[in-house]
Order: sequence, then structure tokens, then C-alpha cells
Amino acid sequence: MQNLTKTERMSVMKEDNRTRCEVYSRVVGFLSPVSQWNKGKKEEFSDRLTFDRSTGQETVKKA
Repeated sequence: MQNLTKTERMSVMKEDNRTRCEVYSRVVGFLSPVSQWNKGKKEEFSDRLTFDRSTGQETVKKA
């Protein structure tokens, strides 16, 4: 800790004072027709996985 600035020393916490921080990210936004998406977003859409909420299992995409 000798090489840390005063601000850096103040931000270092003892292990027993630390708490795990869970980070959340909003996955869905507003609804829009896929046909209006740009080429890159359409390609990414085909790579997405879907899940059955009741079972938590991945659903099989129909061709």
C-alpha cells in the first residue's frame, strides 16, 4: 500500500468489510419489428438463445 495515493488508500477496504456487488443489465427494450432492424442486429438475432420460463430449459428453434 506504500505506492498508493491518498485517494487510493482511502478506497481500499478490509476483506471483512466488503460486500459482493451484483450487476444487473436490462436485456430487453422496446418492441419493434425485426424486419426494420439493421443487418447486424438481424444476424445477432438469429444467434440468440431462448428459454422456457417454466422449466428454465433452452427451447429448440423451429426451422
